[in-house]
Amino acid sequence: MFENALTLVFTDLVNSTAMKPKLEGSDISARNRVYRDTILMPHRHRVEVSVEKYGGRKVETIGDAFFLVFPKPIQAVQCAIAIQNSHITDPIPTPFGKLQVTIGMHTGSPLPDADRFIGHEVDYAARVAALASAEQILLSEATAALLRDTQIAELALHPHL
Repeated sequence: MFENALTLVFTDLVNSTAMKPKLEGSDISARNRVYRDTILMPHRHRVEVSVEKYGGRKVETIGDAFFLVFPKPIQAVQCAIAIQNSHITDPIPTPFGKLQVTIGMHTGSPLPDADRFIGHEVDYAARVAALASAEQILLSEATAALLRDTQIAELALHPHL
């Protein structure tokens, strides 16, 4: 294991920019409020509940994206599965069908910076997340390697970065 290792998780909503103009509302402000109230806030609630349940911490949100950290990779994966399952079993409707989330993660030793983190490990986790498809949880090689001897491996670790 890495010294001071954390599993860094990034989430993002699929097609969030494209869906906003399709929402009901007389102007952009009205559509933004509809987006916030009917899509963004219900999604954020699901993420925050899962993060708390699995012992993680929200580092920050940027728009509809989350940056999360977990002490152990198994906690991060359990949280990611809970988030995806919540959207599959109880979909949030959008103009394009059900709301979909991408999730990517990497385990390493980021540099603490006040209440945030910086460095290569953070950048790498963000890049892994950017490669994830809708409803996918994508793990870096480092994270996958740390999970090989856990029950999570039975959930079908696929070829990784």
